[in-house]
Amino acid sequence: DPRTLIVQLANDKVSQGGGYAVTVAKPPTAAELNKAPQAPEQIRREFTALPEAPPGVAAMLAKAPEKPLFLRLQYVRQALYSHVVAAGAGKPSDVTPAEVDAMLAGGDATPYQIVAAEVMTARWAGVPSRMGFCFTGGSLLSQGKGRSYRPRAGAPWLEAYLAGIGRVLVL
Repeated sequence: DPRTLIVQLANDKVSQGGGYAVTVAKPPTAAELNKAPQAPEQIRREFTALPEAPPGVAAMLAKAPEKPLFLRLQYVRQALYSHVVAAGAGKPSDVTPAEVDAMLAGGDATPYQIVAAEVMTARWAGVPSRMGFCFTGGSLLSQGKGRSYRPRAGAPWLEAYLAGIGRVLVL
């Protein structure tokens, strides 16, 4: 799927011994990321949509550099990471603007909530963003008849869109 970049299968089973090759481009350098211009309007509209930033986030954004955009993104991520305290494995859940403010004030959050807050602060900073999610490992089903993938075997991350580069996995 060219929009989500998720592999889609014609049928729901992968044949035993089947495989595929993945070809990826060399990751952009910091200099290339810092030269990225503003994304097209349609992408900005879709991937920066949020309610108004709460007071703590607005105060933090007022101190963030305006440009380059990637430096602004790194500033807001560092502001969040320097205050939030990771607590528990957690599970996917909604994150409100008030909860992001609480994280910036030193509140506790699960890893999932922290990534959600990271996406939200990036969007408030004007960087088109979304949460990426994948599964790792999984659990072997009884009698070796496949694997089960549940949220506990997943990992979220921030994906930012930078014009001229595309979607960038930001860890």
